[in-house]
Amino acid sequence: MAERFDDSNKSALSYILAALLFIGGLLLLVVVINLRSSADDTSSSASINNATPVINSVTFSETSQGPSISAFTPNENTTKSIYVYGSYTDNNGCADVTSLSMQLYQTLSASSGCSYNDNRCYNSNSTGYSCNFTTVPGDACSGGTDTTANYECTVPIQYFAEATDTGPLLSGYWVGAVSATDASAANGSNSANFEMNTLTALDVGSSINYGSLGLGDTSADTPVTITNTGNKDPLDVQVSGTSMGCTVGTIPTSSQKYALASGVAYGSMISLTGSAVSSGALVSKATAAASPSTYNIYWKLLVPSSGLSGSCAGTTTFSGN
Repeated sequence: MAERFDDSNKSALSYILAALLFIGGLLLLVVVINLRSSADDTSSSASINNATPVINSVTFSETSQGPSISAFTPNENTTKSIYVYGSYTDNNGCADVTSLSMQLYQTLSASSGCSYNDNRCYNSNSTGYSCNFTTVPGDACSGGTDTTANYECTVPIQYFAEATDTGPLLSGYWVGAVSATDASAANGSNSANFEMNTLTALDVGSSINYGSLGLGDTSADTPVTITNTGNKDPLDVQVSGTSMGCTVGTIPTSSQKYALASGVAYGSMISLTGSAVSSGALVSKATAAASPSTYNIYWKLLVPSSGLSGSCAGTTTFSGN
């Protein structure tokens, strides 16, 4: 006899099937959630400590990127630039270095951090100063992972900058100190030394003009201004000369005399000779560009009483020691 399903049996079966489908769906949702949870994202982080920049080298030269020098000689009565160059490294990248600076100073009368002074201390306040990153071929800062690059600083040195190769400052020397500062304000520096050579130089301006004189006359005081145009301190002025040839006749060399003060009688003055001798004039070096250091020597001429006519001329030589 065949089994018969009525409507109530069909309804129960439908409920059971729906329940099974619901439970299956929940299981599938749990599996999907578990799978998604196993691939979840998270963030990562780290903090890189700052590295202090390093000045690798300090080189002095008289030209940009030129040959290295250990001693520097100023130019007479004007300025002459000194170039200081080298390389630097910052392990955070060479581009992390934001500024460079340089200071030059004479060790016996100045020190690191000294105020600008043309005699003994040059820094960023000096006229004509510059300090820059450079693009030397093969070692320019290319950014990114590049850690090493170059710099060059320069400043005009005055002719009266203190000499350290001789004289009272012989035991001293000049220091060139270069610093690099990075974006975190960390500072690295390095330095090297050089000598400032003595420059012995002077200027005597115009000629000695005794004016129009008669036979047997003695001229009035004729001053000659000696200017120390170097850094020798003091400068010992030496003099020598020749006789004065005239249209007719000759005035002996010794007829020209000099003194270190005005108003000295001719007989008490010093006769000029053909060999260089110290005049006794000691001219200190300048200490400021606007204030040259000068010294006056006063000259007189005694004209012989006969045997002369016309114009007369000779040569008087001034030298420094």
